[in-house]
Amino acid sequence: MLSTHQNLQNSRLTFHQLGELCQYKSDLDKAGFTLEDLNKLNQASRRYGGVGKVLDATNTYTGLENIQTEAEKVNTQKKELEKQVVELKSKVETLTEQRAAIDTTLKLYDELRSIGFEKPLLIELRKASERYGDANSVLGAVNAYSNLKDMERTTGELQRKKWTQSRN
Repeated sequence: MLSTHQNLQNSRLTFHQLGELCQYKSDLDKAGFTLEDLNKLNQASRRYGGVGKVLDATNTYTGLENIQTEAEKVNTQKKELEKQVVELKSKVETLTEQRAAIDTTLKLYDELRSIGFEKPLLIELRKASERYGDANSVLGAVNAYSNLKDMERTTGELQRKKWTQSRN
């Protein structure tokens, strides 16, 4: 006891200060600090220039962890967006091909309109297709009619030639 009293006098602490130190120690124990942790904090404090700098480094490290977590989130979002870009490019390519096909069809329609295939005539053509089975059947009928007209024309020419020769 005498040695403790002598150590207390040598440290020049008052009883009030000794009470405060005991309270700090109790608070540190409640926060989970052990003597080993306090020793490590003391060593880090000496190495890095004080407790304040150690705490700043700790806060910065926590900030870096948050930044890293956010960077990982952004990287995940980036990958998802890159995947969406690839999908959208594919859709654009498909739409471009479809548009080219539509443009070709519209050009053909314009060409047909220019030679008289207006909407009412096309409606009648569709009705004929329904009546005769399909578009190929209608086209076959048109070709047969065209062949018939060619034969009539040829027959007419031959009859004129025959009449002309008979007069000579």
